[in-house]
Amino acid sequence: MKKLFILLTFLTGFTAHAGLIDIELSTNQLLQGESLEIQLNAHDFAGFDYFDLDFTFDSSIFSLDLTSLVTDLAPFGFVSSQTTSGLAISFIDFSANSGDFLLAGFTLTALNPGSSSFSFEPSGNFYAPGTSSPLTGIDFSATASAEVAAQVPEPAGSALLLLALSGLLLLRRSQRN
Repeated sequence: MKKLFILLTFLTGFTAHAGLIDIELSTNQLLQGESLEIQLNAHDFAGFDYFDLDFTFDSSIFSLDLTSLVTDLAPFGFVSSQTTSGLAISFIDFSANSGDFLLAGFTLTALNPGSSSFSFEPSGNFYAPGTSSPLTGIDFSATASAEVAAQVPEPAGSALLLLALSGLLLLRRSQRN
């Protein structure tokens, strides 16, 4: 009987979900002036009704477009703001959310050449519904990086073509005369 009680305790005591957030980039190499789409995907989350999270990137290389922000969560409870080191995201809802969902998707524009890594601050927390207890076992270790190359100016091809055509016209005129 004692072994059965211990077995039931283990089965019910260790059913907690460990949430994982991954970072998906549309590309990892782009040119200055191009856009980079980022998706923060949450997987296998236990119920939560509040979270606070900081996503970091090099803001001297990328500019955030806050109007591009999308999420699978209720939009009226979703709050975001740009920080000096990236993006701060908070969410509150009166009903529990769980499972797999798009935590946030947004667009960055490449401003300057360089390389930037993308990661989460370790101080982020998700809270169980109706409590101030943070969920345990959430994996914030996902990282990604992207490199921005300088925009290479196009050769003055149209100017060369124009010069060649004008040369041909002058040559034909001189042949006719």
